[in-house]
Amino acid sequence: IKPVDKNVIKEYLIKNYASPDYAAEVAAEFSAGNIGRAVRYVTEGDFTEMKDEIVRIMRRLDNERLSSVIESVKSLEGYKNEIKDCIDLMKLWFRDMLVLKATGDANRLLFKNEYNVLKEQANIRSYLAVEEALEAMEKAKQRLDANVNFDTVMELMFMRMKEK
Repeated sequence: IKPVDKNVIKEYLIKNYASPDYAAEVAAEFSAGNIGRAVRYVTEGDFTEMKDEIVRIMRRLDNERLSSVIESVKSLEGYKNEIKDCIDLMKLWFRDMLVLKATGDANRLLFKNEYNVLKEQANIRSYLAVEEALEAMEKAKQRLDANVNFDTVMELMFMRMKEK
């Protein structure tokens, strides 16, 4: 199954859910071509709040000590039911880093407003470090499925994400 084009998703959300243009665009961008996910993003008000929290954490990832970043895990506890969505948003952040490393094209970013931070983070990370961070996020999702302790999973994931 192919992902649905983001413009099709945007129009669908505007037409069927009376979603404002900007909200439909953001939901379409972050849905990765999944209409159900995009619908959930526009119908559940906490998506924007969750995305903002993830952006706040990711912006501070390199500038703070590991202990401070791990403290951020506590802010994610309110999203335990949506933690896989949180991890997916983090993966999209790292995807944007890869886009900047490979192409330098800011127009391809999902987190366009965070260009400067992403560029800075992309410059200090190797391709291998980005790949290992993405693998750590997938591993975290698997561990959460296996009912491993939430705090432990998140701490391990953030430790790997901080590596350069």
